[in-house]
Amino acid sequence: MSARLKPDSLTLQEVASTATPNIGEVILYPKPDGRLYSKNDGGVEVPLSADLASLPVIPHPAVRKWWMVNSAAATYQPVGVAAPTVTVTASESNDVDSTYVNHAAAATAGTATGIISVTFDLVRTGYNPSFMALIRTGADITNVRIWVGLFSAAPTLDQLGAIQGVAFRFATGVPDSGWVGVTSNGVTPRVTPEIAPIAVNSRYLMKLRVDNTAGIAYFSINDGAEVSLNTNLPPATTELGYGVRIITTTATAKSIKISRVYCDFT
Repeated sequence: MSARLKPDSLTLQEVASTATPNIGEVILYPKPDGRLYSKNDGGVEVPLSADLASLPVIPHPAVRKWWMVNSAAATYQPVGVAAPTVTVTASESNDVDSTYVNHAAAATAGTATGIISVTFDLVRTGYNPSFMALIRTGADITNVRIWVGLFSAAPTLDQLGAIQGVAFRFATGVPDSGWVGVTSNGVTPRVTPEIAPIAVNSRYLMKLRVDNTAGIAYFSINDGAEVSLNTNLPPATTELGYGVRIITTTATAKSIKISRVYCDFT
């Protein structure tokens, strides 16, 4: 068996077998079956890996850029992006499954609470973004509109008519029976069938991704099956930021908990 070193790798020649090493030594070697083996000084051979050809290819971190906003007590720690704009006073609200920041809206119709990006120029659909948010609903989800995703401006009670975006929505006034996905090119929004039901005091891991070449947006919740939309996506050059917001439609206090948001892109 032979080996040679490169600046960033170690190359091992495949062998059918190898001699027993000296006492106190172990030999590592790949065999023609594509697996890595070890042999100890007692001559015992042990496979150390599955078929190497079947292992997933892990891209180098430099292949895709990323940013995230992570909850920390009653505030947020951003990485690769400015700290979010927090609407309405937030408070610490760690839960059974993760850390969260709780956002409570006052009992005034039209009040929005949650987080939005300081600027809406962080990513484009042309960059094939993948976006994730982990949230928890509050104790009351009646008479609300909830937005989670990527937008050209801060989402409001509007159905994303003038605002462009790719996002999740729950809107009792539409009405939505559960979570749906929405795409909007600033003229006409398009909406998926229900992706997942919604309930009070519940955790939702929300993921969306855009395949700009195919012109398709994919949505999934809690690692369920993806639901897609292939019409009325924002143009590839549209600048987008992020938002996770709950907006009241009547004079009743509402709340939402946010754990983190994350986005990677080319």
